Amino acid sequence: MRRTLAVLVLACALIAVVAVANAGAAGRTAVIKTKSFDTFVPNPANPPNLLDINHLQWTPGIITVHSGEAIKLINSDNSGDPHVLVIALKKDLPRTAAQIDNIFTNKVVREIAPKLLINVNNPNLGFKAYQTNAGPNGLNQEGDSLVITPGGPHKTASWLVSAKAGTTLYYFCAIHPWMQGEIKVVK
Repeated sequence: MRRTLAVLVLACALIAVVAVANAGAAGRTAVIKTKSFDTFVPNPANPPNLLDINHLQWTPGIITVHSGEAIKLINSDNSGDPHVLVIALKKDLPRTAAQIDNIFTNKVVREIAPKLLINVNNPNLGFKAYQTNAGPNGLNQEGDSLVITPGGPHKTASWLVSAKAGTTLYYFCAIHPWMQGEIKVVK
């Protein structure tokens, strides 16, 4: 009798732990931060001065989230720049120096820039929107974008990932296109 009772208590405890763990998973938020560090290299145009190369990146660069889970972007670097996370097809990620230098010729950036910027000919005027949705609500397809700024109310931004499980969303920063990453969506 005691053994049966002990097994029953243990089984109930295990069910409670699984239920609490699953309840917590539904409300989780994955966090992606910006990060920067400086490297100083010789300046061939002006020796002995050094060039300050600022390395901006998303961290972590690859995250795994559940469909329906939120991601939170945090502008935590010291660049003083905004960042625009843009979902793109893998083939449309900027890969070469020419693609990075001419980011406004990128197909996805050409599509979202008029939706986000006050004036596409003068990006320094700022943003008129801080999020674009290319399709159904949520982060799920090429053209979805989120803006985070160095300060103020848009220093962080959260958005639900509504892409189906098994999807990989590739992203880059439209301002610093070498900042790239992946969001792997699971059940």
